[in-house]
Amino acid sequence: MDDKMGDLRDNWWTLDIGESIDVGLPGIYEWRIGVDSLYIGKSARLRGRIREYPNNVRKLIAGDAYRKGKPTSYREIHRALRIAHDDMIEVSLTVLENCGREVLNQRERYWIATRRAEEAQGGPRVLNAAKWSV
Repeated sequence: MDDKMGDLRDNWWTLDIGESIDVGLPGIYEWRIGVDSLYIGKSARLRGRIREYPNNVRKLIAGDAYRKGKPTSYREIHRALRIAHDDMIEVSLTVLENCGREVLNQRERYWIATRRAEEAQGGPRVLNAAKWSV
């Protein structure tokens, strides 16, 4: 791969999709970075979102803009994934559930609150914005 494209290590992250999950549907997902941090997200179509994050890491490595109108607006999760990639830290993406579009926000808040409660008990740091805390 050309250096300008941004080289990604092969198999730098793993994907866990349960048998009952359809990545063509809306749902909730969780990135885990080592044992220290995680991020909960939602998507109206999981398949595209699954590709988006590794592509953002590739763009960070290449020095490319996040988006045309927001060239430097990479989020904390993007930067954390880049560091994990570079430092060879184990990274996994798990699709937690499919749900209807009408409840995506509610289900995302539920999972963030659940993980924040676990964080308060000594679990991994939740990288989501604090607005969804318990």
